[in-house]
Amino acid sequence: MWVSGCGYSCGVCALRANGTCLGCSGENKLTSLCKLYPCFEAKGLDTCLQCGDRLKCKKYSTALKHCPIRRSMVGHW
Repeated sequence: MWVSGCGYSCGVCALRANGTCLGCSGENKLTSLCKLYPCFEAKGLDTCLQCGDRLKCKKYSTALKHCPIRRSMVGHW
């Protein structure tokens, strides 16, 4: 199963299903708007799920609600 950087299941993502998602990578221009990507990348992690501090991280809980990739998927831009 594919998992995004914040832990969202890519298996339920409409962008992945239609082949337009570049995922959480530097190649995806929406990743530059993500507040989590630079953090887990700097820590050398693939996802926030690997971070032991995520459950007490305010950045994590706030950023999940404002994920630029998920927001574009459901048309909230």
